[in-house]
This record gives sequence, structure tokens and C-alpha cells, in this order.
Amino acid sequence: MLDIDLVRSMLGGWRDDPLSAGLVARELALAMIRTHLGSGRDVVVPQYLSRPGFAETLEATAGSRGARFVEVVLRTDAAAAERRFAERAADAANADGADGADIHGPFVGSSMGDVVEGHAAYVDGRPRAIVVAPAPGEEFVSVSALEAVLSRRSG
Repeated sequence: MLDIDLVRSMLGGWRDDPLSAGLVARELALAMIRTHLGSGRDVVVPQYLSRPGFAETLEATAGSRGARFVEVVLRTDAAAAERRFAERAADAANADGADGADIHGPFVGSSMGDVVEGHAAYVDGRPRAIVVAPAPGEEFVSVSALEAVLSRRSG
């Protein structure tokens, strides 16, 4: 798994300009992806995307290495998304001693309901994306459910 936010956090001075550092981290991640795919391995890139561009870049990168690109979107409600972002921010704070708020980046000042709604609109424009949601009564999509979706897609 290649966590671009983790790559960003490894860049010196990234907190001074998180947006620019994020763009550099994406370029580094693409080089890592090309190398890894070139050795015949799979790459999973967990990334919240809400604007066109990067998914297409990931797809082109996979294609340039003869790899299949599968876009999976995990659908959730605003309350679950808020909990997940809070947990991720706490993990970031525990990892580097910072306050963890930088993990929220573009969401600062937005309600999670607006973020989830905006993401849904973005996903509507990605017709080949596989959308999965937690089973009723569950908060997370299970690994086995995700594997089942991917195996049906590759079959």
C-alpha cells in the first residue's frame, strides 16, 4: 500500500506549504508506482479524491506499465467519515507529534456532510469506478467484501 500522505509527511518542511508538498509527494508516489508495477507487483493507493486529474494520472501510469487499473470508491456517511478523519488525524499526531490537523487539508472549514456530498458528485463522474459500501449495521467495508468485488471485476 502506498499512502501518499505518509510520503508527504516525510518531506522536509512540508508543514510550511502542505499543498505544494502534497503535489511533490504525488510525483514521488508516481515514480514509486512505476517502479513497483515494473517489477510485476500490484499497488494499492488509498487516496481521497474529489477533483478530476489524479485518478486519470494513476490510470495512465498503470497502463504505461501494462498493469490493469481498478478504481474502488468506499462510500460512507458523514458521521462515519468524520470519525475516520478524526482517527487519522490522531494517528498522524501520534506519529509525528504534531496536532494532526494537516491531514484534513482541503476540508478545513467544510462540514463533513458537504465533503461527502462533494465526493459523491465526483464519483458520479467516474462511471468505471467500483463503489462499495459497508454492509448494513457495519461501519467499514470488510477486506473479504473488497476482495470479492475485485475478483468479480477481474473475472
